[in-house]
This record gives sequence, structure tokens and C-alpha cells, in this order.
Amino acid sequence: MEEILAGDVYTLTDEETGEEAQYEIVAVAEVKGAQYVAIVPADEEVEEYAILRVETEGEERTLAAIEDDDEWESVAAYFDNEIFSEIDYDEEN
Repeated sequence: MEEILAGDVYTLTDEETGEEAQYEIVAVAEVKGAQYVAIVPADEEVEEYAILRVETEGEERTLAAIEDDDEWESVAAYFDNEIFSEIDYDEEN
């Protein structure tokens, strides 16, 4: 199974609607033994990112929403403080 890397683009399917969209992985982190990714839509300029948990079962890997509030707060704080603290989203190119 290939490693998930920042910069990779994945086509994700919404389980409820069946709609597909491409997302870019902007960061990967391990927090408390679980792997998480921060994603943004691949074809849009956005200032916010979504965080999903990487779940692996056999050879199948899925990205799942974080349902637990405590887990979400912990992971979001990690990404904000450790990964994205150096990025200035208001900086003009």
C-alpha cells in the first residue's frame, strides 16, 4: 500500500450523495497513534482545510470524518499548532 503524502490528489466519493470530487492532501500527521490528513479541494483557492482520519482495513484505505468532539479538538489543535503555524494565509503572492 502506498504512503499518503502531502501534494497527492485523490478523488473522494461522498457516501451519502455518490458525488465525486478531487482533493489535495496538504498535510499528513500521526496523532495518538492514528493517521490524519488535511485536505482542500484540488481546483479551488480556499483558506480552510478539512481533517479526515485515515482508516485501513486489509488492503483498503478510506478517509473518514472525525465524529468524536475530543478527538477532533486534539487533531485540529495539532494541525493548527504544529503543521500550519508557519503558514501566513493572508500573504499575497
